[in-house]
Amino acid sequence: MALTKCKDCGHEISNKADSCPNCGAPKEPKQYGCGTLIVVIFVVGLLVSLINNIDKTSSTRPLSQPIKTPQKNKDDYIATLSRQIDELNKYKIERYTNSKDSIITAISIFSAWVMIAEEGKKFTFNDEEKLLLKNFKDKLSFVQSRAFPKLRDAYGPALRKVLWEHDITAKTFGSGYRTIQFVGGIFAANRNIADFQEKISNILQQLRFNEARYKWFKEEDEYTYYDIKSPGDRKLIIWNEGGSYREVK
Repeated sequence: MALTKCKDCGHEISNKADSCPNCGAPKEPKQYGCGTLIVVIFVVGLLVSLINNIDKTSSTRPLSQPIKTPQKNKDDYIATLSRQIDELNKYKIERYTNSKDSIITAISIFSAWVMIAEEGKKFTFNDEEKLLLKNFKDKLSFVQSRAFPKLRDAYGPALRKVLWEHDITAKTFGSGYRTIQFVGGIFAANRNIADFQEKISNILQQLRFNEARYKWFKEEDEYTYYDIKSPGDRKLIIWNEGGSYREVK
């Protein structure tokens, strides 16, 4: 009978044994064949596909701004403020909760409004004009406070539509829907969790989530989580490269 020596205690072990009968140490690390290699390649490819399908705007680039800016002079700026206050009064967040793309559009619009608010620093105003700018900022802050919880609530179902074919679920819950949870077998590996979180962290921050959780099956008691340092819903924020931001007051 062919024997080999245990690397831990030196005891002789039969080649048919999986571990040392003396100390219990495994005989040798198993050599993986081509079947395992195929599985590894498949998992890596799946992760890349998932990340690409989440959305392109979750990179480190700031979101695009759909509202024309900057203004040429103070008169143009005051006229823009008046128009945008009217738009805020008519704003309905339900128009932007049907898909991940419409949710991204909603974030972009808020970012553009905040850029308009920041432009006020360039001009000298009389008391009436100062009040108009203040009203615009206050109205924008109020609309954001109503809109962002609904956007977060809608983001889970929106992602489920994208990820269901990969057997991954997403849901949002908690006060103000500030926690998002992903469940899927691919998240059994910590590296996959880290890669996925890195790619999606910007959009989660811009939606102002506070926590992202990952499980590899639904009934699992433990989970991996990431704290997300996000501003409050009322704060007027301009996003910079790399996920940093500044507040407009």
